[in-house]
Amino acid sequence: MGSRCQSQMRTPMWQRYHNAQQSKERESIMNQRIIYSTDDGGVAVIVPAPECELTIEQIAAKDVPAGKPYQIVDVADIPTDRTFRSAWETEIPTPDGHGMGQDAWYAAQQSDVVS
Repeated sequence: MGSRCQSQMRTPMWQRYHNAQQSKERESIMNQRIIYSTDDGGVAVIVPAPECELTIEQIAAKDVPAGKPYQIVDVADIPTDRTFRSAWETEIPTPDGHGMGQDAWYAAQQSDVVS
């Protein structure tokens, strides 16, 4: 039993710190939503997937349609009652960014890998 315990590797301190930081970042991302106006005047809400390893900004760039302004908001800013969701409206006077769309985002990722 003693040899089994001795043979197990301990996680280095830097790795534990890094893992804790990633966990905090994931928790933070899960408390955020990305919103943008749809072409028909509605509001789209993007909910990050828990297993996604992208930053909230990368998710927005990829998943918001090309050229659309978006805003990153706290989950508490999204109404929980979805009864009248089709009547939601939003104005984004100071966007956090503009979407690239999936095709452009993936193409940019490929060119970064090749470069």
